Amino acid sequence: MWHKWVFIATTTTITCLAQGTISDVAAVGGGKGFADAVLAEAAVAGAAGHPLLTPPASRCRPP
Repeated sequence: MWHKWVFIATTTTITCLAQGTISDVAAVGGGKGFADAVLAEAAVAGAAGHPLLTPPASRCRPP
């Protein structure tokens, strides 16, 4: 369940703060860095005793 929450929370944070879609954010300079910084914050789940099986950033990137 935490994986789903982290996915929803991080993508919502990115799109709301950037006022655009994930594609819009990826297309602008600094967008990838911003998204990476938001995804890095997902480590809080592990610190709270709910470790994620895979890092969120690796799940959001194409193989």
